[in-house]
Amino acid sequence: HENTGSHVMQPQRPRNVCSARDMMVDSAFDRLERQADKILVKRVARMRTDPYESNLSALVLEKIWLHVWPEVREPLKAEYLEEMLSKKSDTGCEVAILRAEDTKPESWPPPPSGCASPMSWLRAKILYVMMPADRPVRRSKLDYLMYYGFMALELCPLTCQLVLVLQLALIDASDEFQLLHFICRAKVWWIAQRLLLLLIGMGQFHLAVYSVASGACGIGLPGSSDFELLLSLSLLPQYLLTVLAYVLYLHIRSVRQRTYTQRQASKTARQRGMLPHKFAVLPRRCCMRNAVPPDPKRSGRVEVHAIQAANLEAKDCKGDSSDPYAVLSLGKEKRKTIMRLNCLNPRWDEGFGFEGVLQDLAGNAAPPLHIQLYDYDMMSSDDKLGDMRVSLQPLLKQYEVVIPPTCLAHTSSGQLGLTLKWRPFAPDEATGNSKAAHVYEAAE
Repeated sequence: HENTGSHVMQPQRPRNVCSARDMMVDSAFDRLERQADKILVKRVARMRTDPYESNLSALVLEKIWLHVWPEVREPLKAEYLEEMLSKKSDTGCEVAILRAEDTKPESWPPPPSGCASPMSWLRAKILYVMMPADRPVRRSKLDYLMYYGFMALELCPLTCQLVLVLQLALIDASDEFQLLHFICRAKVWWIAQRLLLLLIGMGQFHLAVYSVASGACGIGLPGSSDFELLLSLSLLPQYLLTVLAYVLYLHIRSVRQRTYTQRQASKTARQRGMLPHKFAVLPRRCCMRNAVPPDPKRSGRVEVHAIQAANLEAKDCKGDSSDPYAVLSLGKEKRKTIMRLNCLNPRWDEGFGFEGVLQDLAGNAAPPLHIQLYDYDMMSSDDKLGDMRVSLQPLLKQYEVVIPPTCLAHTSSGQLGLTLKWRPFAPDEATGNSKAAHVYEAAE
């Protein structure tokens, strides 16, 4: 947009391809600068908290970024723009043209409708009045009138039930905040009503004492005990409404907890490479299963189970224990186990998978499974506890291979054992080819 003489923002005409491309490259450079600044700030903060790092190094690095970088920023930016603009790309031109077309006012989305239905307006107005967190900053006289009117109605136990029923009918039953606010509001007014009943009872008591002391007859409130009983009975619907709101709140919490658990399970399975598939049915007995060798051209998943280490080297500062974790690498894919605190004989009962064709995973030209053990350190880099390379070629002959405890390399002590499994995918019924058939959908 550009400013006109009348100080009214007008939509600017779409720029040409070169100007749009200049703007794209400029934005890319600014994005790289922001990323570098974020990384540098984290590095400086870590250097200041690390007792093994010098504060002078952090100070020098910060001074260089604050004083030297602004001086060399513009020449580097000009060189970066010239280098990027010198690369002629049809795809980049098309993207620039599309972005230039998006600046046209005709491509803007239509504005939302300014008028709402009367029922929606009334519902929003009542909720804004009843709920302090949803109340607007600027309140009109109508808002104040409705607020004090609802407060007067809620103070009386006979009309409070109607206000609570109205609020429970208007709130969003899937919003935890609104349900909690309803429960707290009902409990607050329940306490206020109990105080009102207490004042009524105290008034009756003082009237009875006064009538006995003065010897007067007929001084009192006829039917006041019946009124108090009616007020006490009117609290029962309020209890039921509160219990209903609490049941709805527990249901929403259980649904959210289940959704969160499914999302975390999906994330963990994706990180470990153990997403559910349709697998081929194999015989249950190990002898019958290994009687027929696997098909090397079949696609499936290599699974690593029961990773167990023993007699690891103690790398903690006290020299009596370690916090080990393992990193599994197969080609370009990596998997990481959880950390075991203060343990020299850890066992990871987790499953890790690597998908692909068996010939590519366990063939002669395939890389071995590389397992590295580390000791986790909070204040410094993690110490190495040894590593081991495991060949997957035995999986070409049998579906399950048990690797006995073997001494780790590049360490003074430590053994590692594990179990390898080959699980072929079920053939696709439509094409007859082995294909990964995902049956898992992550809960979003």
